[in-house]
Parts: sequence; C-alpha cells; structure tokens
Amino acid sequence: MTTVRELVFGDAAGEVRAAEKLAHDVSISRAVVSKVSEALEFEVSDVLVWGWKTRSVLLAAARETHGRPQAMRRVVLKTYTVPWDYEMRLDILLNGARATTMTLVLTLLLEVSALAAVVQNGLLTRIDAGRYRVEAVLKAEGQALIRNEREFELVQELKLGGGIPLIS
Repeated sequence: MTTVRELVFGDAAGEVRAAEKLAHDVSISRAVVSKVSEALEFEVSDVLVWGWKTRSVLLAAARETHGRPQAMRRVVLKTYTVPWDYEMRLDILLNGARATTMTLVLTLLLEVSALAAVVQNGLLTRIDAGRYRVEAVLKAEGQALIRNEREFELVQELKLGGGIPLIS
C-alpha cells in the first residue's frame, strides 16, 4: 500500500530536495522535513475512504444496506473528485526555546474514475474496477516545496478485509 509520505517525497532523496527548498539552514530544514515525513506515514487510500465516508454515492449505498445483511448494491461511478487538505504546525526550537512556528499544508486532489464496487450491510465489500489519480502539493508558509502526481489501481491499493465500514 502506498503511503502519503511515499507519494509526496518518493524516497530519501525527495526529502533532501524538499529540505533544500525549505531553508538556507539545511540542518533545521531536514529536521522539519523529517517531522513532516513522519506525520504523512499513512496510506493514500485512507484519504479516499475518508472522502467516501463523508459524501458519495457509496455512502448512500451504505445507508440503504445498513442493518440488512442480505441487501447488496453495486455502485458504478464514472468520475469524481475528492479534495483533502492537511495542515501541520511545527514549532522550531533552538537551544530548547521556540524560535518560530512553521505552517505546512498538504493538499491532495484524488480523482476517481471507472469505479465499480459492491456495498453490503453498510460495508464496502468488493472493488471490481477503478483507479484514482492523486495530485499532491506540499507548501511551507505558502511556498510550494513538492508537487507530485501518481495513478493507482483501486483493487491493489485498498485492503477490504471483511469490508470497510462506510457509516458509523
């Protein structure tokens, strides 16, 4: 499964490039990028599932089938977009005292296309087809540090297990 960190930075070299763009003091900027990298260690597909839980045809199907184990609904979507922003504030300490606070914002735009899924008893139980494209932009104090874009196959990126709950 692909993490947001992998999407944004790629590898350690991507983190170094971001640190170099961030500040003239590379030791401070590497520490900042390291903290951001740790914060982004979650799966891209988790953002997609969050979008489905807050608004989507999948959510409507989950409500229709919830509490009815035999009810099943096949959902087919042509294309839709899930925007997501994640803001981080990091205190920069020098000799144990806060020197400044830095604001970083990660913006993800997930565009899902050709989704064919099955919802049963309020759970996403099967993905038959679909893919999503993600655009990621990481900004520090309004300055873009990294821009990246990738495409994923939903079948490979989502762990369904016994199903993903779409409603509480």
